[in-house]
Amino acid sequence: MLPEQFTINVKTLQHCESITAEVLQKLGAKDIVNHKRMVSCTGDLDLLYACNYQLPTALRVLVPILSFKIRKGDEVHTNSLKFEWDRFIKKDMTFAIDPNVHSEFFRHEHYASQIMKDGIVDYFRNKYGTRPDINPDHPDILLHLHIDDRQVNISLDSSGDTLNRRNLRMRASDAPINEVLAAAIAHHVNWQPEDGPLYDGMCGGATIGIESFLKATNTPVLIKRNEFGFMKWSNFDSEKWTAIKENACAQIIPLEREMFMSDIVRRHIDSARLNFDQLNTHGMVHLETMDFFKLEPREEKGLLVMNPPYGERLSLEDAELFYSSIGDRLKQAWKGHTCWIITSHTDAVKRIGLKHSKKYNFINGTLPCVLLRFDMFAGTRKDYVIQKKNPEQVI
Repeated sequence: MLPEQFTINVKTLQHCESITAEVLQKLGAKDIVNHKRMVSCTGDLDLLYACNYQLPTALRVLVPILSFKIRKGDEVHTNSLKFEWDRFIKKDMTFAIDPNVHSEFFRHEHYASQIMKDGIVDYFRNKYGTRPDINPDHPDILLHLHIDDRQVNISLDSSGDTLNRRNLRMRASDAPINEVLAAAIAHHVNWQPEDGPLYDGMCGGATIGIESFLKATNTPVLIKRNEFGFMKWSNFDSEKWTAIKENACAQIIPLEREMFMSDIVRRHIDSARLNFDQLNTHGMVHLETMDFFKLEPREEKGLLVMNPPYGERLSLEDAELFYSSIGDRLKQAWKGHTCWIITSHTDAVKRIGLKHSKKYNFINGTLPCVLLRFDMFAGTRKDYVIQKKNPEQVI
């Protein structure tokens, strides 16, 4: 079905490409190249399985199988008709096509996928006198059709459902953050035992907390997923898949420092508790209904991570007052801590009144946002700079 070594394309969120490439390298990928919202590499079935099971910033893991250029739209049908689809799809299977089309040759992307579907169906009818059925919801084989102007690329989807669906979110809070974005935040925060406890004072359903837990304990992010697209492939190696999972799970370590998750909305904490119940936290994760502006740190140092409500219906004045209050609370109660805030309120967040030491750009849904780090040193800033041999440059 596939050669021993083949190209693997990992789809991710914009601005998560470098993180994805870094983890791919650790997993043993070769020929790693960053693209926009995608990272390509070379690997084998072991890597393909590991990417699906362990890569925290992966949305989908694709394997390119057919590429060609077109001069008119119906050439998608012509080229599809000539390809040996029975290498990947059996006539008693179902399939579906996920299109992403930007070309003058097609009125809309579903028209392009219809032409490709007709080519596949005609191939089977010509060769076998029968055809595989279409199942748009739960296909055995999911194909991705990408057309950029005249270039056509068709790939096998090895993931099936998108990989941000960890099967860990038993109940969602209001406007939950995407798990892949939360994993990217956890990557940059890079919580270590020597940093002290981890807090999230506006945790919602605790998506950031869960991704931080998975990273800190080296737990495979898809440990609760039982179904992947590659399991329907004719070359699925169940023994290899079991070995990949067992090897990854053997590297899980216990959580060494406590996590304190809180939110002012009780139902959010109820959701967070249900979500964390899917993991073995050994009593190291604490959840409570609490107003952030009354939250107190448990030790002299630690990490605070927050995704404040975006409040798109708030006026700019309200947002500025809100972030000004956050800044006041950080200065008052969180000295000696490192605080990370992700927000789309890029103007209002300036009212925090603190200089950030790190800044990362992201997209949350359709909203551009920033992840900012604030170092809440004790004493004066001069004392802090003297204390540090290599103070971080303020952006």
